[in-house]
Amino acid sequence: MPDSLTQQSWARASSKETFEYTYALKNMSKVPTTLTWKITDAPEVARAFQQKGFQIPLTLKPDQVIEITFSSKNAPRIDFEALDILASTKPNAAATSLAGADVPALLPKSEGSK
Repeated sequence: MPDSLTQQSWARASSKETFEYTYALKNMSKVPTTLTWKITDAPEVARAFQQKGFQIPLTLKPDQVIEITFSSKNAPRIDFEALDILASTKPNAAATSLAGADVPALLPKSEGSK
């Protein structure tokens, strides 16, 4: 069964000191898909998900699209973050791993990185 999830991230300068980040995720699968995104050093991303009422891990319904936007004073960096995708056709059933590869993501630089 061909299952997939698309992830896009982009950033733009909204002022001299602030950047606006957007993440768009779409479940292209015909089954609910659980996303576990191991964002290790970008707390702004985790806060943005929580402020929109989403928690990671996040289960996306078939064809569901979510978009998260937030501002940060930290400039962008391109990084590869683990995006673990699990799919299950029934609630509480054993999940089948669809992907566990690192994917490119545009993330804010962490406070300590240059």
